[in-house]
Amino acid sequence: MPIASMQRQRRCLLPRGPLSGCHRRPRAATTFASATARKAGALQAAEADATLASSELHANLTKLFDRGTDAGGFRCTYKDLPRLAARMHVDVAEGTRAMDVALPPANTLVPNDDAATVDAGDGRPAWWASVAAVVLQVAAGVETAERFVAIRADLLALDAGVTADALPQGVTAELFESVLGTDSRTARALKMVNQAAVFEGMFVLKQALRGDGICDGMDHCRDLRGARGWAIHLELGPGRVSVTHVRREICGDLQQQATWAGGSFELEWRLRMSFDGELAALHAVDLRLTDVTLSDAMPPTVREHTRLRLAGGHLQL
Repeated sequence: MPIASMQRQRRCLLPRGPLSGCHRRPRAATTFASATARKAGALQAAEADATLASSELHANLTKLFDRGTDAGGFRCTYKDLPRLAARMHVDVAEGTRAMDVALPPANTLVPNDDAATVDAGDGRPAWWASVAAVVLQVAAGVETAERFVAIRADLLALDAGVTADALPQGVTAELFESVLGTDSRTARALKMVNQAAVFEGMFVLKQALRGDGICDGMDHCRDLRGARGWAIHLELGPGRVSVTHVRREICGDLQQQATWAGGSFELEWRLRMSFDGELAALHAVDLRLTDVTLSDAMPPTVREHTRLRLAGGHLQL
């Protein structure tokens, strides 16, 4: 018998044990346990990252909300409210309104982004008609009856001087600083109606999906034009106020990357900010995906990976 065969036979006659040459580790069980541990570790890391991202989002939005007028706290709102007012829905809960007033009809979403150039039909620019309507709706829901009457009177006085060629940002600044007062509940309810707040949410959304192919698509997003692209909801209830941005983005149209092969997907996501009734502080922030629509041109494997990664459009961040 060859010497090598005799040595192998001798080793296998030795008692089996952790120190013997014939001891065999249960490879399959060990591999499965290791994979399970890695997945659990990855899940814990993802949850930790999500918690950190959520706290950072809350902190950054709080800084934006708390920024004073002298530090440019309303600058973004002065700039963005004129073009966003027509995209706003104000929902006043029963028992919230302090007075019985004749309110303007609820705004409807505009089909494009040209509201600033459209005449309202009475010599006023459409953007101003939308801003004035939103301000009255919000004031009716958060102010006292006496304060609402004063705001409405001052707004009508300002309205008389707004012409078709008025600068939206300048008129809005005068509205907030001379009519509402930047410390008023109405002004604070409208303060987060701006693109800066949306940018904070979009940054966290991209960071949460960073690390695989989805990131490539998220880095090439553009907002969907028209009525479905951006809606803003203000909910006014007893002791609570919330501002919710609902955005729809087109992502992933990366023809230069073979893995995407011209595929694309639409994301709808929501950023909800909740305040106390006095609007003294930002109490809670909720960021989540609410819908995803995948392109038929996307390769099946990429399509399935994207669908799973985005939780079918139901992912809380």
